[in-house]
Amino acid sequence: MTANHTKKTDIDGKGDSAVAYGLDPKPQSPFWPMTVALMMAEKAMDCGEVPVGAVIVQGNRIIARAHNQMNGLTNPMAHAEILALVQAMGVLSSKYLPNCHLYVTLQPCAFCIQALILARIGRVYFGAYDTSVSAPASFESIGGICEQRCQSILHQFFHEKR
Repeated sequence: MTANHTKKTDIDGKGDSAVAYGLDPKPQSPFWPMTVALMMAEKAMDCGEVPVGAVIVQGNRIIARAHNQMNGLTNPMAHAEILALVQAMGVLSSKYLPNCHLYVTLQPCAFCIQALILARIGRVYFGAYDTSVSAPASFESIGGICEQRCQSILHQFFHEKR
């Protein structure tokens, strides 16, 4: 991660096929893992958690998937990204993930950004933007992947909470 390349894409998720939870979809678009991340976000919402889902991919294979579990685990550090990192590190028996990419439905917070940098994750793709996040120049990410779908689930969750 050498440069701050946060950019918005036109990808809105159309064309993503429905995927049964637990199965990796066939790569139909370069951002197919975001479909699984969205399913994880829906699972978080079903559990009463802020609906954020994360998936870590190595090549064309999902090696980790998680959703926010801060309430369920009574742990303020149980962010989807952190849980996915721990899972991926266990799968690969490594503390570094340079050949892996993270797909997450919401732009990572400062806490998660630092963990991703320490894990040496290859690249981060996120859906919805969080205007309160300021990433360091060394953090490479691409935003706006399936942005409307990612924003929609967040809006729905917070609307129901009011």
